[in-house]
Amino acid sequence: MLAPAMVRRFSSRRPVFAPAQQIGCAGCAGMFPYMLGVTASLQQRFGPAIAAMRAVGGASAGCFGGLLLATGIDARRLHEDAHLDLVRSVARRGGPVGRWNGAVSDAFTDYLDAEAPDAHARATGRFHVSLSRVSRRAGVRTPGVAARAAEQSSSSARRSARGVHRASRAHFASNADLVDAMIASAFVPLVYATAPPWLLHRGRDGRYYVDASLQDPRPTPLAGVPRLLLHHRMFRRDLPAVAPISCDADLVDARFRLGYDDAEAHAAALAAAFADT
Repeated sequence: MLAPAMVRRFSSRRPVFAPAQQIGCAGCAGMFPYMLGVTASLQQRFGPAIAAMRAVGGASAGCFGGLLLATGIDARRLHEDAHLDLVRSVARRGGPVGRWNGAVSDAFTDYLDAEAPDAHARATGRFHVSLSRVSRRAGVRTPGVAARAAEQSSSSARRSARGVHRASRAHFASNADLVDAMIASAFVPLVYATAPPWLLHRGRDGRYYVDASLQDPRPTPLAGVPRLLLHHRMFRRDLPAVAPISCDADLVDARFRLGYDDAEAHAAALAAAFADT
C-alpha cells in the first residue's frame, strides 16, 4: 500500500534533460526505494552510457544508488536479494529508530563482499561520496553548545561554532571502508543511533560526520562538467519532500516499483542526458 502522498493523481514535471558527463544522486531519505527503482531502470536502458560517464556523486541516501551506477552493481537484484530482507530484519527488531546504522553497514558490506568483492576498487576515483565533517573541537556532542552558538550575533559565527565542513571521498581501501563512507554521508541523528554521540557518526578514520545534505544536498563531483541530477521529485510533484524511513516491506517494494515505472515512462526524455556518452 502506498503512502497517501503517493496515491494522488500523477503529476508529471515533464522534465527536460541536457547532455551530461557526470551524475549526481541527491539525498532522498525514506524515498530511497523509489530512487533504487529509478536506478534499476537507468541501468537497464542506459548501462553502457552510464559506464562512460566521467564521474558519479552521491549525497546522503543518494550514495547507495550512486554506488550502483558507478560500479554497475545491479539495482534490481540488490533490492530483491538484500534490501527487502534488510527491511524485514529491522522491522522484526522493533523498527528503524536507532537500528539502521549497524544493520545497513553489516548487510551492505556482506552483500558487496559476496557479490562484488572488488566494488571498492571499481568505485575508487569514479564514485564521489559527499560528506559533512564535524570538527571535534566544535563540541557538537556537548549540551549547551547550541545555546552558546545561538548567542553569536551573525550566521557565519554560528556556522563556525558548529564546525560542520563540506568534504568528499573518492578512494576506498575496502568494501567496509566504502560502506562506512556512505553511512557517514547518510547519517541521520536518532535514526542511525540512540546512544552517544546521538548526533554524529564516528567514521573508521576517527572523524565525526552528519548527514551530507547539510552541506552538499545536490552533489556535483566535477566542477564545470555538465551533470544529470537524480532526485526523487524529478518526475512527480506529489511525492513528499521528506519521507520517513519505512520498515514496511510492501511499502518499500511499492516505492521501488513506482520509481522504476516513472523512469520507464520518461525514458525518451532521459535519453537526452546520455547523448554525448
